[in-house]
Amino acid sequence: MMREVVRVLLGLRGVDFNCVDAEGQTPLMIAAGEGHSDIVAELLEVKGIEVNFRDREGKTALAHAVSNPWRTVLNTLLKADSISAEYITSEGLTFLMLAAKSGNGTTIRSVLQLAQFDVNARDIHGRTALAYALASDSYDAVETLLEVEGVDVHCVDEQGMTLLMHVVIDQREGQQREDSTLPCCKKPVERRSRDRVDPWRR
Repeated sequence: MMREVVRVLLGLRGVDFNCVDAEGQTPLMIAAGEGHSDIVAELLEVKGIEVNFRDREGKTALAHAVSNPWRTVLNTLLKADSISAEYITSEGLTFLMLAAKSGNGTTIRSVLQLAQFDVNARDIHGRTALAYALASDSYDAVETLLEVEGVDVHCVDEQGMTLLMHVVIDQREGQQREDSTLPCCKKPVERRSRDRVDPWRR
């Protein structure tokens, strides 16, 4: 139903299919971010559609798809002839890092088929795709990247932290959050009894 409506709108004279909203997002980006694979497919058939346009955050339609669990949308965009793997955010994140950050092994494998990525590329903080996979707390994502030939498991970020150090710290913080939810560790609520006036006392 929605795809048919989009098709009708695209057929109207003068419709700007590359228009942007206040955040600089095009209809293709919005559809990709919302997971509307049928609309993404319809827009990709339009001659002149900008598939590599960037919004104000520097994200492309593919970046929006990679950052969300929309496998069908991702696969649809990856089939586009003019899709570009040349992408990096203002903080130095590549498509592979975004995929690792999502914690989805399938997404990572799909992105790896797009181009020959440097699996050990670093962002401005010295973090690699593997570091983002570890931070996502997804064994699937970590295992997928560990299977990539040449992946560096000994990398150190700008703070001198290794991957193992980050895992230990994340585990400790997770345990602290878990402990804080236990009844014995919750801070007792101070209850103040209301000042009652004794009618028998004057």
